[in-house]
Amino acid sequence: MFVTRCAVVAAFAIGSFLPVSAARADSFNVVYESPGVHGSFARFDYVGVEDFSGRSSGNFTTDFGTSAQPIRITGTYTNVTILNANRFGGAGGAGQFASTASAHLAYAVSLSAVTNDAAQTSLPITYFGFWLSALDLGNQVHFYRGGSPVFSYGPADVSFVVGACPNAANLYCDNPARALLGHDATEPFVFVNFHDTNPLGFDQVVFDETLYNGAQYESDNHTVGFHQSRVVPEPSSLAILGVALAGVAIPFRRRAARAAASLSAAHIIGTTTDRLFVPSGHRP
Repeated sequence: MFVTRCAVVAAFAIGSFLPVSAARADSFNVVYESPGVHGSFARFDYVGVEDFSGRSSGNFTTDFGTSAQPIRITGTYTNVTILNANRFGGAGGAGQFASTASAHLAYAVSLSAVTNDAAQTSLPITYFGFWLSALDLGNQVHFYRGGSPVFSYGPADVSFVVGACPNAANLYCDNPARALLGHDATEPFVFVNFHDTNPLGFDQVVFDETLYNGAQYESDNHTVGFHQSRVVPEPSSLAILGVALAGVAIPFRRRAARAAASLSAAHIIGTTTDRLFVPSGHRP
């Protein structure tokens, strides 16, 4: 299944592209990590991660751990619900994670970046990534710039790449934490990287749950960063190389322990790499 899906994405990346929808004013490159990976393997000059440890529900401001770096990235969370790890969220099955409270009670994170010097020059945010856990049909994430929407991404977009659940052969299905395997096999868990190709970037990310059945939008390890050379390779070059970026691991919280069989199967995705690349708005 995974080999076939990767081949489809590869052919798609170098073939004809469909128009980007009206809800996608910016073009985003979306990169998926391998099953069981809780953080980004993209190359960064500077990077920060919010893992929600010790946080309380409501509003708070974080620097993602970038206070001592040459670029300081700040995020202000509004109306976020913080939960202890359970079968639906919490990377590695431990700690805490972020969630919406209930249907249409979205939460937002407003983002900014400045040089960590006397000038404090403002810089655009063009990358945001997170571990998306227990994806349901109401999970929607929206990116804004200056109050205007520039990109939205939903469950159909995710399922198109990682495949449907439940499926015993799909390693994205079920919480990958060893102690929680088998507790949520009907939903996918995946780390997703969002790269805005517009140099103006975005300044807010909104997580929304559109279902009314008590579902929530769970996520963890919210990641921000600046890429080396500040660019993302062209889709065609990524496809030729096996549909992925070869990255250097950045620090992130709690990578799950995985069985040898799962590790071997994960590396089948993309054959020479372990990451999937999908240009936004493009489907066969």
